[in-house]
Amino acid sequence: ERKLLADVLWGRGRWAVSGGRTAGRSDEGLTARENEILRVLTSGGTNRHIAEALFISERTVKTHLSNIFRKLNVNRRLQAVLYAVQHGLRGP
Repeated sequence: ERKLLADVLWGRGRWAVSGGRTAGRSDEGLTARENEILRVLTSGGTNRHIAEALFISERTVKTHLSNIFRKLNVNRRLQAVLYAVQHGLRGP
């Protein structure tokens, strides 16, 4: 279900990349690691999945997600995924 949602969002969101933005570039000051977290999140990754994929702890994932949500001014994973899709951050 999560992967299907990510595929649907990607199919719709890839056309929303505009305004001369470079794919993967963050205008909100996201770190490289936060961008990596977002990429895995777009593929429907749970905190555990993200942690395993990036060889970090689940607690570290939670900290990164909290920072991402704050920087993007969102409070849900889906909102963060929408941002990622619109900015060309697609999971593996």
